[in-house]
Amino acid sequence: MTSTQPNIVPLDELNNIPVLDIETLEQLKDVDDGRLELAREMFGIFKADTPPRLSAIKAAIEANDFVKLREVSHALKGSCGTIGAARVRIISAVLEAYGRGCKIEAPPDEIFKCLQNASDEACRALESFIDDDTGF
Repeated sequence: MTSTQPNIVPLDELNNIPVLDIETLEQLKDVDDGRLELAREMFGIFKADTPPRLSAIKAAIEANDFVKLREVSHALKGSCGTIGAARVRIISAVLEAYGRGCKIEAPPDEIFKCLQNASDEACRALESFIDDDTGF
């Protein structure tokens, strides 16, 4: 069985990834006939679900629980893709890959710090996008 290894973005490049995927957010808006109600609802779910997932990722890293790390990182990656949190999605993918046994260029606790910062930044940016009510 062959599998493709994900591209592992070096730690120093993670902050260069856009915080939000504007195309995804615009698609959410289009699906909702130009409104942002769907995006608001999805953001509420994302905002509620992300802190427990971050806690679980941190605990998995500390416990060297690669299965849990892979599972929770994968779940976070999926929710980020749905809401357009691009940087958090990529960092989650890096941690998921680490949980699958891929080598990463930085210690996982440093990657986790990037994940926390990116999550905070994504929430602020998403809130701004939704509060603007016109999008970008």
